[in-house]
Amino acid sequence: SIFSRDGVLHVGQAGLELLTSVPGLIMHFLKA
Repeated sequence: SIFSRDGVLHVGQAGLELLTSVPGLIMHFLKA
């Protein structure tokens, strides 16, 4: 179940990685 402890941790980790990668993508497009 996605609402299990492992599911929540996995989603949280994926969301954190996405949030940390977004600024890099924005800077890449601004420089381009």
